[in-house]
Amino acid sequence: MPKPSHRETILTEGLRVVQAAGVPQGSFTNHFASEEAFGLEILDRYFPQVREGIQKTLRSDSLPPLDRLRAWLDLHIRFLKKAEMRNGFLIGNFSIEVADHSPSDSTAARGNL
Repeated sequence: MPKPSHRETILTEGLRVVQAAGVPQGSFTNHFASEEAFGLEILDRYFPQVREGIQKTLRSDSLPPLDRLRAWLDLHIRFLKKAEMRNGFLIGNFSIEVADHSPSDSTAARGNL
């Protein structure tokens, strides 16, 4: 059975955040060409954090391989607890949600993590 889509939840929460920021609903299209463009900008801001975590853990020459992996997992556990996340993480969820809906390959052009 396929995983249920979180699209409606994402849009609802996105709208809630826009409202909390005091931005009129119509202003969204003044700043972003589409929901996809908004999503790509979110990923552009998120990737540097992920790269930093990778450098400090998985690519750390000061740690043995198993400790690198433990550090990577510990980093994610702390992040998820701090953010009170219960439904995965941004890149994974985003990838699953847009894979069948987006013709954009611009994320591939962003380079490797």
